[in-house]
Amino acid sequence: MPFARTLTVFEAFKITVEWKAVSVVRCAVATDYAFGVEDLELMDHVYACILNTSHYDESVIEVCWEWIDALERAPRLKDARVISSSQLSIYYAYHMISRVQERMPRRANHSQARAEAWRRIKRSFDYLWSAAVQLWKPFELDRLDILCSWSYLALQFSDSVDEDTIELIENAKCQAAHVLATTIVVENAHQANQRVATVERNLKETRTLAEKLGKKVGRATGSLSTTPYLSPRKGQWHRFEQNRTGLRRCTGLYLR
Repeated sequence: MPFARTLTVFEAFKITVEWKAVSVVRCAVATDYAFGVEDLELMDHVYACILNTSHYDESVIEVCWEWIDALERAPRLKDARVISSSQLSIYYAYHMISRVQERMPRRANHSQARAEAWRRIKRSFDYLWSAAVQLWKPFELDRLDILCSWSYLALQFSDSVDEDTIELIENAKCQAAHVLATTIVVENAHQANQRVATVERNLKETRTLAEKLGKKVGRATGSLSTTPYLSPRKGQWHRFEQNRTGLRRCTGLYLR
């Protein structure tokens, strides 16, 4: 029994500390200070703790929106570490919004809420992707991580996803696959190919779900029918026969 009382007091103390931390974060967000990666990680910890102690209801969605707004408020540093760190947090917040929206009782404004969330996702990832193409090469993992996150959200919001976004992700995936297939040595190539495959799988499932829901989403055209692999004997990249129309379509996209 004493242990049970101690645990209850500890939990109450922890929750109190977390909400005090939120008030500190809110004060920091109200300034014009540009957050570095260490600041963002502390902010993530605060909001993640709140989410972990919350119920699946509208309060979670409110916390997620506040978290996203805090991460996206100006000024923002276009630093590689900042973009890489913040994109993961932004993805997770949108992921939580989707999960709660799907599990809550359907209301009259459900479709509108989903559409509004998807518009916010597009705005968030337009910024992240614009930064990614300036900071990293097509095959680099940080850039592909953003593409993976975007494709996962497209799948989760298949009831609201738009064709333009799917095509953008498809083209970016296609370009990365082409670079990986035609480059002799790429660091972390195995992980990069795994991410490309993940994006391709997510897009395929997104199209299938969207069509089941009655949305018109174009099928992929000119996608690569190739899986690059590293020969353990020769240490070189080999490729299966490729769709050359697809290669021409993918070449030159998003190059800076």
